[in-house]
Amino acid sequence: MGTSGNDTLGTSTSTDSVALFGLTGNDSSVGSSSDDYFEGDAGNDTINGFSGNDAAYGGSGDDLFFGLGGDDTLYGDAGDDMIEGNTGDDNLFGGLGADSIAGGDGTDALNGGAGNDVLSSDRLDSSADFSRGAGEPMIGAEGLDTIIFSNADQISGGADADTFHNVFRDVTSDPVVITDFDKDIDTLTVH
Repeated sequence: MGTSGNDTLGTSTSTDSVALFGLTGNDSSVGSSSDDYFEGDAGNDTINGFSGNDAAYGGSGDDLFFGLGGDDTLYGDAGDDMIEGNTGDDNLFGGLGADSIAGGDGTDALNGGAGNDVLSSDRLDSSADFSRGAGEPMIGAEGLDTIIFSNADQISGGADADTFHNVFRDVTSDPVVITDFDKDIDTLTVH
């Protein structure tokens, strides 16, 4: 359990499951190789799940989440959060705020929540590899969202004007389905 200050919690060398609670302050939490539970609470927190099937809740503040290995559930809540699932089949939720969410390897579900979000079926940097073909549901929800995806994804931008980027790689893949594209307000670019 953290304090009202800035805390460093956990260890990646443990094989036991841990439950880490950051409380207030800008906390840094690192999980074990087992299934872990994290709560960031208030502050700008960094949560690193390490390996295992982890569950993490950021609370208020601009939080950083790194799922790394395992099938993780990462929830940003309030604030402008950055969430990376990395390997595994992850469930990633931005919540309120302008969030950046990247699935990584595996078949992930991404939901930006309210706010102007950036969602990517892979990474958010130059190392992105959009060649995977697994169908990943991506929901922008409320806000002016930017959604970057490859083949075989199911996309919903929400009610507002959204920008869709299709990183086209494989002609034999299943078609991309954008369930709520509105030609009057949304933009689609194929790369």
